[in-house]
Amino acid sequence: MRAQPVNRTVWTCLLLVIFAAGCVGSGSPTGSGPSSATEPAETDVAASSVSTAPPTLDGRLLFSRFTEATHTFNGMFVSAADGSGEVEVPMPWTEGGGRWSTSGELIAVPTQVEDGRVGTAILDDTGAVVRVLDIPDETLNLPCGVWSPDDTRLACAAWDDADATRSGIYTVRSSDGGDLVRLTTPPAGMADFPGDWSSNDDIVFIRPTADAESGPLFLVAASGG
Repeated sequence: MRAQPVNRTVWTCLLLVIFAAGCVGSGSPTGSGPSSATEPAETDVAASSVSTAPPTLDGRLLFSRFTEATHTFNGMFVSAADGSGEVEVPMPWTEGGGRWSTSGELIAVPTQVEDGRVGTAILDDTGAVVRVLDIPDETLNLPCGVWSPDDTRLACAAWDDADATRSGIYTVRSSDGGDLVRLTTPPAGMADFPGDWSSNDDIVFIRPTADAESGPLFLVAASGG
């Protein structure tokens, strides 16, 4: 079994996505003429009460817990948008940190494939494994977690245990892991980790040094690197 580099566990940090949010409705005056001195404008009072009402959040949160000091993944969880009703999501591997698909129906998580490399599993919202993606390369580790806006592709933080020059961000089809496309090549001693995929078809990513957890942010075009 191939050892996983410690600095590759960036994906186990807190990953938090609200895929749907409600908003407070707004009212408008309904009177057809000016109010008299003896009849207060009730619509003004109603509008004032609406503007001060607390917002209502819908949707679900997906997040993970990770203890950095001991390099321990403590589980992935789903809760209501206000944090209530927390439920642990079963994981196919001891490492974790998942991301909702844009539709909010599926979750992409890292997993270990049969030959010991790190790949990607697609779960439903209960944690059941829907599919494990093939790795269309003989030596790459390919955990993928960032979904394209239409959910057809995933961005991955890839590396090769035997060849450090192959590390970088790649994308694959979310249906089967095929159509491997390389987007970035970090300088020696550095690594790239995708953060999110914009509606403009750009991917934002972080490039920390090998022994750091922070670094500058970059944009790369998903269509061509």
